Amino acid sequence: MMDVADLRREYSRGGLHRADLPSDPLALFEKWLAQACEAKLTDPTAMVVATVDADGQPWQRTVLLKHYDAQGMVFYTNMGSRKAHQLEGNPRISLLFPWHTLDRQVHVTGRVEKMSTFEVMKYFHSRPKDSQIAAWVSKQSTRIS
Repeated sequence: MMDVADLRREYSRGGLHRADLPSDPLALFEKWLAQACEAKLTDPTAMVVATVDADGQPWQRTVLLKHYDAQGMVFYTNMGSRKAHQLEGNPRISLLFPWHTLDRQVHVTGRVEKMSTFEVMKYFHSRPKDSQIAAWVSKQSTRIS
């Protein structure tokens, strides 16, 4: 087994000082997201979504941020998925943007709300046809033999 205790590096890219923080946390998120895009990070909108099941067992998975504003952060999921069922039972959620290359991460906590059918259909029809088909046939969160 590999000894991971000594696998480390220096985190020397900048820092974060309270005096430099804007009064609106969303403004800092927007700035950092722009920097992640400029740095050409792979999937800068990828975020780890954490939920808990009915037994209190935490679960994480990676999804893509599709929109954000003062009302919140938006991602889409199949309503038959494990994450959707967990969020139905407990709407509290945790998001993590792990921008390792920039020595940054953004952690967001809050509550989920379902979007309107109109908003969901608008997004669905904006996806490429192959992506739409894959979404229709996908059985998210089911076991693969």
